[in-house]
Amino acid sequence: MLFKVGQKVILQKVNNAARGLFGDALCEEATVTSVARKYFTIDTFGPRYKFCMEVNFNGTYNQYIKDYCPDYVIYPSIEYFEEQKERKEILSRIKRFFTNGEYLSTEDLKRIDQIISNIKKEK
Repeated sequence: MLFKVGQKVILQKVNNAARGLFGDALCEEATVTSVARKYFTIDTFGPRYKFCMEVNFNGTYNQYIKDYCPDYVIYPSIEYFEEQKERKEILSRIKRFFTNGEYLSTEDLKRIDQIISNIKKEK
């Protein structure tokens, strides 16, 4: 994705920066202030942060740091952030349901297995 100066992005705290924080305290809106070939910079109400242009497997961007793990991750748009947040919530509910499979009949399990098999075949 190509970033533009003035574009609004979501800055999410991760790793050490996220310790003890929950919910809305983990994220804030930020503005792209400069764009270069390999990096872009965002500005928050506090300091500026530099990020790599290389996209992660999940569509986010890591903070540029040489010696340790990043404290922030960028989501390219508010819509994408909301979509990923909803995805995590749905996956969490599904995982919780399947950890205790006693609620499901054998017929239900067969149907679920068939759905999963069909999805794997499509990809």
